[in-house]
Amino acid sequence: MNKKVFLLFLIILPLSTLAFEYSFPYSPEAWRTPLCFVDDWHKSLVDHQGNLTYDFGPGPYAKPKTVISVDLKNADLKVTRQSLNAAHIPIVETIMLGEKAGLKAETFSLYDSSRIYPPEFDPFYYGIERYNGYVGAVAWADPDRSADPAFRNVAWGTGRPIRYDIKVEPGAGKKVALGFCDSYREKDKISRIMKLEVEGAGVQMIDLLKSGEQNEPQVFLFSAKDTDSDGKLGIVVSAAEITQDPNTLINAIWVFPPGLQIDRDKLIAGELSSKAEVYIDCGLEPPLRHYPGRYEAMVAEFNGEAYNPLIRIKSGRLLDYNADDKILTWQKRPFLVTRPAAESARFENGEWILLFAANIPKLEAIVCSGFDFDYGDGQFPDLNMEREKAIDYWNHKAPLPWSKYRLPDKRIEALIQASMRTLYQVREIVHGYPQFQPGPTVYRGFWASDGIWDADAALAIGDFRGADYTIDRFIDYQKENGRVEIMSPSLLHRETPHFIWLLYRYAVLSGDKAWLQERWPHMEKAVAHIQELRQRTFTNADVPYYGLIPPGLTDGGIGGVNPEYGGVFWSLIGLKTAIEAARYIDKSVLAEQWQREYDTFLQYFRAAAERDMRQNDRGNVYLPMKMNVRGDIPDPQRGQAQMGHLVFPGNVFGLEQPFVRGMLEIFDQNLVQGLVIDSGWLKGGVWPFFAAHRGLAELWVGRPGRSVDALFAFADHATPTLNWVEEQMPAGEKGRIGGDQPQTNASAQIIRLVRHLLLLERGCNLEVFNGLPRTWLYPGAQLQLNEIATELGPVSVEMSIEKDGQTARLNIDATDLYERNAQIEICMQAFKAQGFMLAEAVELPDVLKTNRKKITLTLVK
Repeated sequence: MNKKVFLLFLIILPLSTLAFEYSFPYSPEAWRTPLCFVDDWHKSLVDHQGNLTYDFGPGPYAKPKTVISVDLKNADLKVTRQSLNAAHIPIVETIMLGEKAGLKAETFSLYDSSRIYPPEFDPFYYGIERYNGYVGAVAWADPDRSADPAFRNVAWGTGRPIRYDIKVEPGAGKKVALGFCDSYREKDKISRIMKLEVEGAGVQMIDLLKSGEQNEPQVFLFSAKDTDSDGKLGIVVSAAEITQDPNTLINAIWVFPPGLQIDRDKLIAGELSSKAEVYIDCGLEPPLRHYPGRYEAMVAEFNGEAYNPLIRIKSGRLLDYNADDKILTWQKRPFLVTRPAAESARFENGEWILLFAANIPKLEAIVCSGFDFDYGDGQFPDLNMEREKAIDYWNHKAPLPWSKYRLPDKRIEALIQASMRTLYQVREIVHGYPQFQPGPTVYRGFWASDGIWDADAALAIGDFRGADYTIDRFIDYQKENGRVEIMSPSLLHRETPHFIWLLYRYAVLSGDKAWLQERWPHMEKAVAHIQELRQRTFTNADVPYYGLIPPGLTDGGIGGVNPEYGGVFWSLIGLKTAIEAARYIDKSVLAEQWQREYDTFLQYFRAAAERDMRQNDRGNVYLPMKMNVRGDIPDPQRGQAQMGHLVFPGNVFGLEQPFVRGMLEIFDQNLVQGLVIDSGWLKGGVWPFFAAHRGLAELWVGRPGRSVDALFAFADHATPTLNWVEEQMPAGEKGRIGGDQPQTNASAQIIRLVRHLLLLERGCNLEVFNGLPRTWLYPGAQLQLNEIATELGPVSVEMSIEKDGQTARLNIDATDLYERNAQIEICMQAFKAQGFMLAEAVELPDVLKTNRKKITLTLVK
């Protein structure tokens, strides 16, 4: 590498970037960073190489169909660094260097408050309604023949059905055609079998790789009727129970008059679309075409010896180059506009290459997503001004409490701030209300197993409204029998007790008993469903789950429907929580009824656990997640996140239970780079935010040192842009990355872990600093927790150490606690280990207990 070029780039880097770098020794090989704003409808992303990435579909998962990159011709550039403007500001800077030249690329989203949110409109204004969001991808498929353009685009559902209602005259009959083109799945490999249901017509089961080929357009016809005369014709595409890939898709929908004869070949060719009463290009539904355009900027500065800048655009979109305006277009609308304009453009080897004048110092580009584009000739924006507008948004307009947690460890504080931002960037407005989502590319939708932690993180930063909206989303998915069912057809029995836990968690943190009373019918229905599930198991005394919960999906590394303990663990947590909730609002009779159910449930569980408990080769007792397993279990820690939840937040068992004690030891014995290896789906991989599950369990059982180690290991695996992937290989090992990029569950979990390390409730006691890292007690250290919601009421904490390191001051304000019998326990072990004492050389106790609600302490060495 040319040292002169490298030094030149150090000079042109802004000081904010140089100041904002932390060590993440085990970052994954690849990552993506969201550029968008809070609740933005458009999830813009930049990858670890500084490329803008778009168009994510149902396979290959988490891989974009469109990638836009800036480069230098024949320079063989390598990324040497990527960083953020600040933890809470998603302006991403990427440095790339070659032998004789290099570049700095900065990417960010342009801020315009009128363009972030989807427009409000009557769902049937366009004659259709699609439920649960417009998850889709442009130019995902590549039809193997001349076909209607809708076959290129796709609507898809990750582990859930796709649902449409079509506006018709009440009671009307129609001819409906559904179009499909799967560009991902291959014959005789993983199956994608789907069930098609159209109101008033019979069900059709389809396997596109048996009825056709990859990328072959196919249509299926239905004689439909609005049977309930509500003026809506329902269409549902769901995964078959026997499918291997449960992710659904659809490319096109046509609605014709009932008696029309349909020629499939002409329909596929697009010759009949103009005759349809309703035509839906799925993935580009009519409402989406009226969403406001969103824009990303890419600003590249170059340095070095002679060089030739270029931009590469690899995309499934059918792009055109307008030679007059010198812009790249899609569907006759601007897609990529640059300043200066390109000197030439060519399409080769599946990508567009725009070439620019040699040795220009700077290149600016704007990418447009959407259909209304304001920047034409003479209107290319001042990107310096746009950059400042974006910074101003994140500093002053974003509805996030950046100062909620001020920590001595600036790396962890930066991760907390970035995690707040990421969590809300990936959140989305669906049906008029915000919805937390695990990720922007694969898991763009509502998930129970992530939603509870997202809502808990929201509560930890004071966003009660956001948590309340999450509970409303659970209610949307609750069936009449009380079951919450989001993933389908997977039998994830823990979705219902997740809902129970979150209902009570919100109520007790808000202190709002009336709120819980209003939602109590949903609580009773959910408990009734758990009771009904248990009743199903009593029909056959020979099954291993007798008296427990029927077979279901464990997830977290264990697939398929099996007799398993994940649903059992969470059903125990749900019942225990429901009992506490009933007592909380004085429903003592119901609490006693549920207590009897819980006690019986525990008896059956203990018997089954006694039967199934095993020992590993080090003598540690554990409970496999699958029941009644025979043979070796090579990685007993796989899928055991639910066991951690049984300890915390479930508080069902602790170290007195042999399988809890044993599994926590197995976790500890299988640490690689600080994380438990083989705990999830990725063989030989690590699951970074599993560290939070483990850390919180260890904290609850009284081993905060292990919890602190888990926090630091969790942080060590963050990306340089302060987020995480779901699963990765240990640093230094090649292999794939699992899940979404970024995975917001990780963002939620680090907020939860830090909050509980510093403030932990045990009944009427509030433990302060139980998990305070000793390394945070350095000269000049400052810590502030500002009005943190706890189960006993809001609490604020300040801790400061004088610059000479000889004096520490603590202030705790708990004057607004609504729990009269609350006792505050200040854990002093970290201070004691650093040599602090009370005034007059009085030795510190391990725990200082007090009923006072406003506490001021001075500690000295």
